[in-house]
Amino acid sequence: MWLARAGVAPLTPPRPRTAGERPPLAAARPEVWLCRAHGPALRDLTHELLRDLLATYLDCRREQVPLRLESGQPPAVAAPWQGLPLSISLSYAAGVGAIGLCAGAVIGIDLAEVAPLPDWERVAGLYLGPQAVQQLAALDDAPRNHAFAAAWSEMEARSKCVGVGLEEWSAARARRLASSSILTATAALPPQPDGRMLVLTVARAPLPRPAGRDQP
Repeated sequence: MWLARAGVAPLTPPRPRTAGERPPLAAARPEVWLCRAHGPALRDLTHELLRDLLATYLDCRREQVPLRLESGQPPAVAAPWQGLPLSISLSYAAGVGAIGLCAGAVIGIDLAEVAPLPDWERVAGLYLGPQAVQQLAALDDAPRNHAFAAAWSEMEARSKCVGVGLEEWSAARARRLASSSILTATAALPPQPDGRMLVLTVARAPLPRPAGRDQP
């Protein structure tokens, strides 16, 4: 089920798709696909599925897809869908790869494993902020594990929407990530075959305004 987060604007949640599904795209509506593999094969499989998806939606052959996959850079495709730019986001955790596509808006997705973290307080303090530490400290172990994963996933998805990497918490960064223009939804995925639990956050933001187009 999709989890309501206090103070966060809701996003109509996409249903995670299997590799063989090709739902129709719609402007500003995120779509997400999941795939599973072990070890280094996961990224290769995810990239192959991404190329197949883009070939379908751009109506071209796989080898013609102008896909850019560069280390340290977000994935990008240099071709529009029905005149709209296509935003791409990828995430990996616990043998699961996730692909997010959105036409006409920026998408950020993130998977996080629900698992005990012995130094959760230190990590949360560094990256999620003092309010998150206070909220997490009020929970018992099991719900804290889930809440930490959900908060981490949302932080990462929002960061991808605004184009920033993982950075230590600051009030300025928190204000930027909390922008009301970023809509989010966070989900608990069904248990994996090995019993591990994951949460997935999908975030969507408006396209950046072109330079020189600001209103006076």
